[in-house]
Amino acid sequence: MGAEIYLIGIGYIVAAFTIAFYARNKKIGFVRTFLFSIILTPIVGGILSASSAKNIIYHVKQYKCPECGYSFTERHPKCPFCAKDGKIIRLEERIREMT
Repeated sequence: MGAEIYLIGIGYIVAAFTIAFYARNKKIGFVRTFLFSIILTPIVGGILSASSAKNIIYHVKQYKCPECGYSFTERHPKCPFCAKDGKIIRLEERIREMT
């Protein structure tokens, strides 16, 4: 009898975690969906997750100097801070996701 209750509890937590995992890119988020799924039921967490809008993700290009660590949003042929010291360091292009 105790083993069945233990398995049901694990299944309940796994269902809540799975639903929250799929809600991580939505406005409701992982933590809120997980809490609703644990406190109420995973069915309620799934309904809230399905009705929540997706987060809009913007991609921003940044250019970072590997020498000094400064990052810029404008493209430069070399790092302006390192150029003051007489160094010519090319900037690395990186794409960051922003919400």
